[in-house]
Amino acid sequence: MGQLSNQETGSRIHQLYESIICHDQEKRPARNMANPDTLVARRVLRRLSQTQEDELIASYCEGAVVTELAVRFGIHHSTVSKLLKRRGIAGRRKRSLTSRQVQQVIKFYSEGLSLVRIAEKLHCSPGTVRNTLELEGIQRRDSHGRERQ
Repeated sequence: MGQLSNQETGSRIHQLYESIICHDQEKRPARNMANPDTLVARRVLRRLSQTQEDELIASYCEGAVVTELAVRFGIHHSTVSKLLKRRGIAGRRKRSLTSRQVQQVIKFYSEGLSLVRIAEKLHCSPGTVRNTLELEGIQRRDSHGRERQ
C-alpha cells in the first residue's frame, strides 16, 4: 500500500457499516464470492402459516386480486398463484375481448385474414387473437394459409 492509498479507510468504513447498520444477522448483506469487497442483497423468503394461507384463499374467493394479496402478505404474485393452484382454486382471468369481438375474430379468421390484420381491426395484439382462437377451439392455418396437419 502506498502512503496515499485510501483502501484501508474504505475497508474500515465497510466494517463500520456492517457492524452498525447490519447488526441483525438476517439483515447482514451477503458477500459476492467473485468479488468479496462487494455486497449482495439477500432475498427474504417468506413462508405463510396455514392460517395465513387460509386467510389468503378466503380473501381471493371474496374477490381480492392476486397482486393485492401479494402486497398484503409480502410475497410475490406468482407465489399467490401457485398457492391457489396447489389448493385447486381456479384462477380468474379477465377476458380481453368482448363476446362480440370474439365472434368477429372467428368471422375474420374464417374469411382468411391473418392474425395481424385481425388484431389491427380490433385494436388488440396478434397474441390476443391467437389466444382467442385457441380458447374457441379453432384450428389455425400455417403461415401460407393452409390448414395445419
